[in-house]
Amino acid sequence: MVLRISNIHKSFGEKKVLNGVNFNVHKGEIFSLLAANGGGKTTLMRIIMGLLPADSGEIHINDVQVQPGSVKGVGYMPEERGLYVNETVRKQLRYFALLHKVPADTVDKRIDKILAQLDVEQYADSKVKHLSLGNKQRVQIAAALIHEPELLILDEPFSGLDPMSVERLIALLKEYARGGRTIVFSSHQIDIVDRISDTLAVMKEGVIVFQGDPSSLKLRDELTVVHIHAVFEEGRSVEDLDFSQCSSVHSWDGLTLTLNSDHITVEELMKSGLQGQEIRGVDYQKQSLTQALESLYDGAEGMK
Repeated sequence: MVLRISNIHKSFGEKKVLNGVNFNVHKGEIFSLLAANGGGKTTLMRIIMGLLPADSGEIHINDVQVQPGSVKGVGYMPEERGLYVNETVRKQLRYFALLHKVPADTVDKRIDKILAQLDVEQYADSKVKHLSLGNKQRVQIAAALIHEPELLILDEPFSGLDPMSVERLIALLKEYARGGRTIVFSSHQIDIVDRISDTLAVMKEGVIVFQGDPSSLKLRDELTVVHIHAVFEEGRSVEDLDFSQCSSVHSWDGLTLTLNSDHITVEELMKSGLQGQEIRGVDYQKQSLTQALESLYDGAEGMK
C-alpha cells in the first residue's frame, strides 16, 4: 500500500472541512478524488504533502507516517501554481531536479524527455512569463514529474489544457501508472475521471461517501435514464403531466425520466396523465458518471 489515509479531521475555526476521511491507494493505481466546491480535497492534498497539519488522524506514505514538513520524494502539483516566471523552463526544471537529488549528469536528458512527452520542448529556453496559460500548466506538470516519483499527487492537472494536451497528459499518466507508479489526482472534468481512474473516491461533508470503480458508482443505485417520445393531443403538453404517481420514477425533467428500476411500463406511464395513443416510443440510456454523482450529491452544487 503506497498511501494510507486514516481518520483525518481538519477544521478552520468553526468550519469543519474534513470529518474523518479514510481511504487507501495501492501501487500502480490511478486514484481520483472528487468533492463539491469547497469540499476539502485541496486541504486533504496539502495535509498529505505535509504542508498543513491535520487536527487528528494519520497519513502514511510507504508505511512511514507523514509529519508536517517531512514529505520527500513525492511529485506534487498544487492548485495554486508555483513556477518562477522570470526563469527559463529548462533552468527551473533543472533546479527542481537537483532539489530532488536527480544525478546532475542525467538532468538535461530527463528534461528533454519530459518536455517532449508534453509537447513543450520548443519552449525549453523561453521564460515562463512568455508562455500561454496551457503551456505554463504543462511545465508545472513537468516539474512534478522531473524526479520520476513513485507517488504523484496532482490538483486539477487538466485545468487550462486544450483537447490535444489533455489527450497527451492522459496517455502520459496511463503509461506512468503502468510502470508501477501511483497517481492521486483531482479534476472537475468528469469525463476524464471516468476514462482514466482505477478508483474514484467521492467526498461529501468531509467524509468519503463512495470509493470504488467509477462504473460501480454508475450502477450503484440501479438508476436508469429513459426518454419518452410523445405526440400530444391538441391542447395538451408536457406541462400537463405529473410523474409523482409513477412508483418507478425517481426524478424527471420534462419527458426525460430517471428510474429506480430497470424499466417502466406503458400502464405506469399513463399514471402521469399520458394517454396511450400519445406515447410513440421509450429510449433507455446508460446512466453517466455525472448523473450518478448528481444523484449521490442530491443536487449539491458544482463538482470539483
